[in-house]
Amino acid sequence: MSVPLRAPDTSATPSSAPARRVAGRAGTAAPSWLSPSSLSLLVPIEHDAEGLTAALHAHGDTMSASVLAHVRTLHFLRMQVLPGAREGSPPRVLVNLVHDDSAAAHLDELLQHWGDWLLDLFRRHSGCPCERPAGLRDWLLTFVVAEKTIHRGRAGASADTIRAEVALRKVVADFVDTRRSAWGPTTPPEAIRAEIRDHVRALANTEVPTERRPAPPPDDRRSERLDRVLFFADPASGMLNREIRAWALPPGNRFTPGQRRLREVGLWAHWLYTLVPVWISRGIFRYLEYTQDDTHLEPSPEQLQRLLTREDHQIQNPLTMFSTVRDGWLRTFVFSRVLASADKAARHLWKTGRLAGIDTIHYARFLHIDDGRRMLFLSDYDGSWERYLGDFLTSGSVAVVPIWTHLQGCAPTRYAFETTPGFGRRFLAMTRHDQVPVQVWYSAFPKLSLSNMLANARLREGLYAEQLSPDDARAWLQEL
Repeated sequence: MSVPLRAPDTSATPSSAPARRVAGRAGTAAPSWLSPSSLSLLVPIEHDAEGLTAALHAHGDTMSASVLAHVRTLHFLRMQVLPGAREGSPPRVLVNLVHDDSAAAHLDELLQHWGDWLLDLFRRHSGCPCERPAGLRDWLLTFVVAEKTIHRGRAGASADTIRAEVALRKVVADFVDTRRSAWGPTTPPEAIRAEIRDHVRALANTEVPTERRPAPPPDDRRSERLDRVLFFADPASGMLNREIRAWALPPGNRFTPGQRRLREVGLWAHWLYTLVPVWISRGIFRYLEYTQDDTHLEPSPEQLQRLLTREDHQIQNPLTMFSTVRDGWLRTFVFSRVLASADKAARHLWKTGRLAGIDTIHYARFLHIDDGRRMLFLSDYDGSWERYLGDFLTSGSVAVVPIWTHLQGCAPTRYAFETTPGFGRRFLAMTRHDQVPVQVWYSAFPKLSLSNMLANARLREGLYAEQLSPDDARAWLQEL
């Protein structure tokens, strides 16, 4: 269960001890394999919630991308109003930032460009005691809520890296257009690759990368390996044995017979190690399913219309769900464990751009809040809402059904992973019912799909690889 890292007194000044402790924890950037980071803040609205909502709507509709485009460490930003933690408590404004660097350093950069507006907003509606934007950072950090699960579609890539690879794609495409007629069917792919590489380097354009991405620091590689060992040592990982096998023996792998046998032995050992815990977990899931209520949730026509008017205006879309977790201490505990396991799976099994087969999700975050009674789900994705949620009912069901089953309004499941007849319709209706409109949303790359980002990364890696086999060189040329 995640709880806000904030002082009980919401009027605490930025110089208070709790604020200093939180700011200190926010002063270290995440390891490269856990970047970009996500920062979520839930700030109580003390005065005029309707006025704050109107201010966010107005700003979201008129915000110029040129303002936030100067924040080089920002990937995505959203602000929206959410209900209070309890009935009768004040509503809250959610601020979520997907960012590079440490949280404190990123907030400093954000406030350089957006601080005056944010300071006016929070002084007017949330009792912020700060007099200047410079003091706003530590005050905001007293409202941090930690994510339980994060999926990164472009793991390990900073915003500047993505920009550089976009620039590289354009330079290469322009050069290929001018030289295509000179390359005949007998021109070796490796010769074409060398010519392109020499051209890019000769330009001496500082915005275009001339080498592969630097390798992660040794400490980062060690921490990733240790975290992977801890994931496989967790008996709960046995619930994902099928996905672990696909990760260990991917299609088209080039393992030698000896390497394949070694991996097969490891997979069997892991299956045996997790066998008993998995069956105990399945029994707990089945008990919860037999004893849960069966509430149906449907969005109202007005709610649905409000959501539809703000969707599908560009390649990317945001989704925020604010859902109630089913009652019971056991349910709360199991749900928290499921989210923790999903986070580790996202770190190691689904870190190459596809979340359980879905390749449209830039970032997804789950938060377990309000003393375990609520789930907050934030996603930035490509394409339409219908396709996105539809993918979760097919190839991506393993990544979402074991989570959604713990929420009020979800159709019954079997052993948390298997759906029952009618699940799809109720799943979509519940998702719409729990969806909350996003008043302010910003993407640093609004015209770039995740598949485009990953293709740009492959272009760079292939261009600057020391050597490619003839087959790999031909495959690389096909992506130009």
